[in-house]
Amino acid sequence: MRSHYRNNTETSKPNKHVDISELTSREKRKARDSILKGGYEKLIKQLLSKVPLSSLSKRTETRRLGPVKDLRIRPEPAVRTGTADLEEDVEDDTEEIDVEEPTHINKIRASNFVLHRGDVHLILTSQHVSQARSRGHYKVKMRNLINNKEISHSFADGTKLSVVTPNKVSCIYKGVDERSGEHQFQSENLEIRVAKSSSLEKLKYLKPELKVTLSRWRGQIIGLLVPHQIQYKVTDVNPGNYAATLENGMVVLVPSYIKPGDSIDINTAKGEFLRRSIIG
Repeated sequence: MRSHYRNNTETSKPNKHVDISELTSREKRKARDSILKGGYEKLIKQLLSKVPLSSLSKRTETRRLGPVKDLRIRPEPAVRTGTADLEEDVEDDTEEIDVEEPTHINKIRASNFVLHRGDVHLILTSQHVSQARSRGHYKVKMRNLINNKEISHSFADGTKLSVVTPNKVSCIYKGVDERSGEHQFQSENLEIRVAKSSSLEKLKYLKPELKVTLSRWRGQIIGLLVPHQIQYKVTDVNPGNYAATLENGMVVLVPSYIKPGDSIDINTAKGEFLRRSIIG
């Protein structure tokens, strides 16, 4: 019995030299389980002895790459010549987009442009009027930019109006056409004409080479912006009431010391004499 027991224990001892390639799949799994349980230290040392430590501690070198060159073939910019290309540029620069946005009446302020009954109106004042047991209404005073008439209208609270954002064009006033009587404006790319019967409020302040801004909406001129003060030369003064005639034909009241040939500044917001110009 003792010899039989001794033989079994001897056969159960692992071999000192184990060739991993000769192990079967079952033996490999058994060896793996034994390694995980903490056994077969000699087998672990044998496996580590076959792996050079330098390969475990050696770090791979990293090389910083430079910027990648763009190898795509791009077409060369075409050289524009002729009048056709110039016409295309003008069309692109003068393209206008009419903007119209529905807005609650409580958000509309003075100087806004709105559509009312098909015409563009300039809001002058807007006042909320409260009423008992109701939401009240807004009393709005506005000017029709087509016929230049001022109207007052009441809108219920919650009403929406279409607020218009006109296209603004910076240009120079060139004078009146002798044949048609139209006012001529020159922008960077086109000439704009305004009928002599136009009701634009600021037309009376125009003089040649004056820089102004026109507001366009759907091809119509609905607004004219001029500088806050403009210098004019006095051509005549009525000694009775001191009404001075200016170089563009406009008549304003001036102090008694203003003489023909003087240059004066006019406040375009009120249409009144401001001061005698230092530089004539």
